[in-house]
Amino acid sequence: MALSAGLTAELISVIVPLYNTGDYIEECLQSFLRQTYSNFEVILLDDASTDNSPDICKKYVEKDSRFRYYRFEKREGQGCRRNYALRNLAPGQVVAFVDSDDVVADDMLEVAYQLLCSTDAQIALFRLQTIPCFRNEAASTVEIIDGREFIVRFCEDPAYGAFSCNKVFRKEFLMNSSLYPEGMFYEDVVFIPQVCMNAEKIAVTNRSLYYYRQHPVSVVGSQYFSGKLDQIKAYRMLIPAVLEKYPELSNEIHTKALLGVMGVYHVMIADIPNPEPSLRKEILDAAREFRRNISFFRTTQKSTVLLFYLVMLSPSVYNILLKLIYKKLSRRGKF
Repeated sequence: MALSAGLTAELISVIVPLYNTGDYIEECLQSFLRQTYSNFEVILLDDASTDNSPDICKKYVEKDSRFRYYRFEKREGQGCRRNYALRNLAPGQVVAFVDSDDVVADDMLEVAYQLLCSTDAQIALFRLQTIPCFRNEAASTVEIIDGREFIVRFCEDPAYGAFSCNKVFRKEFLMNSSLYPEGMFYEDVVFIPQVCMNAEKIAVTNRSLYYYRQHPVSVVGSQYFSGKLDQIKAYRMLIPAVLEKYPELSNEIHTKALLGVMGVYHVMIADIPNPEPSLRKEILDAAREFRRNISFFRTTQKSTVLLFYLVMLSPSVYNILLKLIYKKLSRRGKF
């Protein structure tokens, strides 16, 4: 895809926090060398890595002046690093966020930039796929949605998750929003929906332009770790902001929160043979908190909500059934 005649190629600042992703980051950086859009910079923010990530980053800095590397001696998390870059290091008129263990399509920046320019949107949104994956060659479509429609889709369609990495933003618009919450995991769940719900125009394409990697030590990996509880905190921060602007979407956002919390519960049951009763209680108490704000007859996800109602009535029986299911799937190599 070539830029339209007379279209100025603005600088795109790509913000890439990293921590101990030496096994994957080279593939990530190589995908930027293949970009069909050339006016970009990659801002590498090393959050005190202890593996070979710094050496790999420095190699690319020496190879190509569009790569910039910054080392921090204290680990403070993705949210903190992204905020620092937005405030101090990203001069581009357009901003993208990429995780250091992922890969972007060769034309990701160009397609996203064209979307912003051709529609006068504040955000370009595209599909993502897991690695290994195949390129979606379906006929390209584009639609324009507003902030309210994004929240509806965020609540009901997994493709519209709270991902930073499948969106490209006009920086001026982005900086009018509050920054990422710091000191927690799942900061995207708080930040991205609030940014998107304030947009007048979001240009959405069905093209898959971002490929993300799930592995056991990634935040979205399948293994349970204490940071997954931050998802509860994230929804408690997000819900008031959504309801302040769209009070009529209470059912939708509370259902989304319930599904997110029960996802944490499922991972815990699968990974921990005998979880602490207090841990189980903390998660189920949060689920009950969100459930109380859901009108069953108004929700569009009745079967799932009904299942979780039953879980909360008899979690011990559900736990036994869930473990049997996971055991069966594990034997088949599906889990």
